[in-house]
Amino acid sequence: MKLTFVLIAILILGLGVSSQEKARLIPEGIRFTPDGVMKEETYGSTTFRWESGLYQGVPYRLYDDASGSFDGVKGLDERTRIGSMDTVWSVKCEKDAIDDSKSCYLMRGGLILTLTANGETRIGVGGRAYPSSEVAIRVDSDPAFIAPEKAGFAGMKANQIIEAIKKGVNVTTRYQEWPSGGNKDAKFSTYGFAEAFEYLRWVIVKIK
Repeated sequence: MKLTFVLIAILILGLGVSSQEKARLIPEGIRFTPDGVMKEETYGSTTFRWESGLYQGVPYRLYDDASGSFDGVKGLDERTRIGSMDTVWSVKCEKDAIDDSKSCYLMRGGLILTLTANGETRIGVGGRAYPSSEVAIRVDSDPAFIAPEKAGFAGMKANQIIEAIKKGVNVTTRYQEWPSGGNKDAKFSTYGFAEAFEYLRWVIVKIK
């Protein structure tokens, strides 16, 4: 199943959709960590179910539709965590209604990582990028990874970026916005990335 990076971004922005509105993707009773706390709240006719806890010291909140977030800043307070996607690593998974293929996504600061059920990874940058432009990802002061905006990074190159982010302190992304063509840069901490990526690897085999 092929998805443009623009569409992936739209899908991820649907984080935290209620169990009533979307099918439960994670079997009931399955937890990401043994100490994860299961919670449920109902607002009007809408019910939210999620697990919250710590994974390797990083706070997380994960819904039963396989969406959620991991803190992207150390010591984040609850109000900031809920109110801003810029301070968290957002995660989301989908199961295709036609062929049952599964894909999971990790996003922050314009960086969009896709993981498929067969273990393939792709990384893109930005939302509506200028056609035929280039995108870039730089970890700390290392040389930037650069690719065409339409192709992004895949295979060995995507794996190299993942390992670099795991070892690094900060990530800088760049793409050229449509229609202005101006550079759109974002810089953010790598805190929580490794833990969020481990969740993707864990959850994609749990999706029913």
